[in-house]
Amino acid sequence: CGAFAATATAASIMKLTAEQTNNALGIVATLSGGLTVSFGSHAKALNIGHACQNGIYAACLAEGGFTGAPDAITGKKGFIAATSTQDNHDSLIHCGETGLLSDTAFYKVYASCGHTNSPLDATFNLLNSHRPDPNNIVKIEVETYRIAVSLTGEFKSDNEDQAKFSLPYCMAVAILFGKVSLQQFKPGVLSDPAVRALAKKIVVTESSQATQRFPKRQASVTITLNNGQKYTDSVSDSCDIADYDLIEKKFLDAAQAIDLNASESVICYIKTMDQYAGITPLINYLRLM
Repeated sequence: CGAFAATATAASIMKLTAEQTNNALGIVATLSGGLTVSFGSHAKALNIGHACQNGIYAACLAEGGFTGAPDAITGKKGFIAATSTQDNHDSLIHCGETGLLSDTAFYKVYASCGHTNSPLDATFNLLNSHRPDPNNIVKIEVETYRIAVSLTGEFKSDNEDQAKFSLPYCMAVAILFGKVSLQQFKPGVLSDPAVRALAKKIVVTESSQATQRFPKRQASVTITLNNGQKYTDSVSDSCDIADYDLIEKKFLDAAQAIDLNASESVICYIKTMDQYAGITPLINYLRLM
């Protein structure tokens, strides 16, 4: 809570505008621990970045002899007690061989929120099987689990961050461009009338069955054409596992706007990094980017 007071004080001293002050409070809110309310704004990326920064900072302090509470997580006044009404720390101690790591997604196939994956998988299945003409589409119905509906169900395209959390937008660009990469979140695409028109034909609703199966990510997509023809596809469990070629292609697509040569050098280093004593070559490449 001290972070909010510090932010308000800093905003006053710096004479920020009301809008700037509100933005500062929104940013520090997510820095206090990470909040899903930040999804769709620039602050969302701080959830990850600040966590990494704090982790490195903590490790460096500990290396220098700085001490911390030995039971900071499971103690009576520790993290779990402060954030949960249930005594559930046993799940951390007796978690078997895999623990939560087995449920972690290390890679996203698309450049959008992971909760768009199942509908997008089904959409691409339909595109590959039937190749419907976008001009002939009159309606697209999506049924998926509750969290996906609440986080991504609305059409939003005011900026890149919003669009990544908008299933209607992501499905529209998938149909019109055949992919959902960072290029589909550029200003020109965000304001494309064709994207907006198609996105407005997409209706996202909750499937109780899909909600019950979550965290399995289930979705069903039905495309209706102007001649009455309907195409339907369902995905029972979308996953973020991609082959190496796809991972490499996505990396180059994301980095090409910065320095394609440096990006290719990074890939070459990673493929042979076991031959190096440290990560200095990687750091040097990233500085170029």
